[in-house]
Amino acid sequence: GSVKGSSTIRYIERASGHVYEASLTSEEKKRLTNTTIPRIYEALWSSATRVMLRLLDEETERPRTFLGTIMTYASASTNEGVLTGRFLTDEAVSVALSGAGKLAYLSIDDTGSSVIVANADGSNARTVYTSPLREWNLTWLGESRLLLATKPSGAVPGYALSVGVDGSSETISRGVFGFTALASPDGRKILYAESVGT
Repeated sequence: GSVKGSSTIRYIERASGHVYEASLTSEEKKRLTNTTIPRIYEALWSSATRVMLRLLDEETERPRTFLGTIMTYASASTNEGVLTGRFLTDEAVSVALSGAGKLAYLSIDDTGSSVIVANADGSNARTVYTSPLREWNLTWLGESRLLLATKPSGAVPGYALSVGVDGSSETISRGVFGFTALASPDGRKILYAESVGT
C-alpha cells in the first residue's frame, strides 16, 4: 500500500489489479480504477499515482513488470479512473525502486546482464553497468548507488558490489558462500548472511 496524506492508503487488489483508496480512520473504501490486470504478486508505489506492478504472464508464466499511472475520473458515469502505463522489456528480471521513485532493473540477454537506471515511468533509461553474469539481486543503496549481489548458493562463492548511477563500481564482498544481503533505506548499512561449514 501507499499512504496518501495521514488518513488514507492506496492499494492494489491482487486478483483484479483494481486500485482502491481506504480510510485509516473509518471503514470507507473507494475504487479508484477499474483497469483489470490479473495475476499481480507485487506492487511498489513510487508516489500516490505511480505504481510498479510485478505479475505473471498468463501464457508464458514468466514475470513481467508494468509501470502504471492512475488517471482519475476517466468516465463521468462511474467516477472511476484507469491505470495506464507500459510494460518494461521482458528481459527485466530484477527490479527495484528507490525511496525517491527512481527505477533500476536488471536486463539479461545471451551475453550477460545490464543494470539500467530510469525515471519511475521508465523514461530516461540508461545502462550504468554490464556483466557476463546473469544472476543478480538488485537493491538501492540510498539514491545514487545500487547493491548488486549474486544470488545465494551454499555450493558456489558469491560476491557483492556497489554500482553508482554514474557507472562507478566498487567490490563490497567476494568469495562468500550463501551470501545474501539487505541494505538499510539510507544505504549506509548492509545486513548480510553467509553459509558456514558444520
